[in-house]
Amino acid sequence: MTELEQVSANVERERYRLLCELERFNKLKEQYMQLVERAQTDPRIAAQLSEFEKAYGPEFKANTETLKAEIRKANDQYQLFIAMKNQNSSSFPENQRSLNNDSAAAPEKKEKVKSILQSKSN
Repeated sequence: MTELEQVSANVERERYRLLCELERFNKLKEQYMQLVERAQTDPRIAAQLSEFEKAYGPEFKANTETLKAEIRKANDQYQLFIAMKNQNSSSFPENQRSLNNDSAAAPEKKEKVKSILQSKSN
């Protein structure tokens, strides 16, 4: 497996984990919305939601906004990675795509990718 393929596999694995966590988050959000709906007719649930809002309301909303921003940032970086990967794959003939060969350009490319990703994350 080439170095690019290893990085790509790692990125895809982490992306999958993020998508799984996002799915869990969306399910929790859906359950919360159902509780809000039920709280209109159930005073016990209304009281519990009120306590939750007092304890975590502003912090919870701020964390949700931060999470949304980080997800957008991760998606942008993923799209950049895919574009760079596709550009790298198309710039070499099929029999010369391995990054494991002893070419002098490989370290330069690694540094360029690192610098682009670091500048995107800032």
